[in-house]
Formats: sequence, C-alpha cells, structure tokens
Amino acid sequence: MRRCLAVLVFSVLAACGGKSPTACCDAADAALKKGNFTEAQAFAEEGLTLEGATADASTSWRLERIRLEALAGKGELAAVLTGLAAVSTQYPGKVDDQLYAKLGTALADANKLVEAIELVEAGKQAFPDKAKSFDGLVAAIKTAATSGNDSAAVAKLKALGYL
Repeated sequence: MRRCLAVLVFSVLAACGGKSPTACCDAADAALKKGNFTEAQAFAEEGLTLEGATADASTSWRLERIRLEALAGKGELAAVLTGLAAVSTQYPGKVDDQLYAKLGTALADANKLVEAIELVEAGKQAFPDKAKSFDGLVAAIKTAATSGNDSAAVAKLKALGYL
C-alpha cells in the first residue's frame, strides 16, 4: 500500500510539481479520459493547492470539475454532493443541471445505480425547472437496473415512481 501511494505521489509530482495549475489540469484531464479516476483526482487536488491556482478562475474551475468527475467515476456520491455544494457558491453559474447529469452518468457507469438515482433527485431539487434534462439518465438507469437485476436500484426507482 505504501509503495502504491509513493508511486502515486511521485507521478503527481512528476506531472505537475514545480509547474503550474494548468499543467496539473492537463494531467488530470488526461487521466480522467483514460478512466484513471484516482490519478485524475490526485492531479486535480494537487493543482488546486499550487500557488496561483485561484488566480485563474477558468483553470481552478476545470480542476474542480475534473475532481468531481473523478469522484463520481469512483462512485463516491457523498464526496460529489459535498463538492457540488462547495463549488456552487464558489463558481456561480457553473454548476448546472448538465453537470449533475454528467456526474450521475459517471456514477451509473461505475455501477452505482442507487447513487446515480440519488444524484438525479438532488439535481431535480436544485434545478426543478430543468427536471426534464434528467429523463435520458433516468431511462438509462432504469434499463441498467432492470437488465442487471439490481434489486436496490429497482426498489429505489419504484419508490420514486419511475417504475
């Protein structure tokens, strides 16, 4: 375990140590695109701690968004919800129904269907006038839950009136 952590720390430092938040952002984005969510999260968090990270709002937002996507890809709903609450006040107008849907899709892709449903409900609560934008995600979750025999997700969908 220590060796894995040392390798991760070394790779983070090699990718963005001594460079800039932008370099970490690029490394985090590349890791996210490869599906390496732990590495993407580490690069994003490292970038957010570097000097100058908050000076460029565009880069710091990208780092926060990548961090949230990585957390969702890892299936960590509680951390995603906490992060969404934090960034919604820090970056007004950036957190929208589309971001919630994207994160919900990442949770569903991680086979965290109940968590994806919960994020859909949080998104509908945050953006009640955009509830229809979650219909495609709900349909995908219903298909995955019923075809994969996920009884907890099916029960949740039934309780919410989706099935």
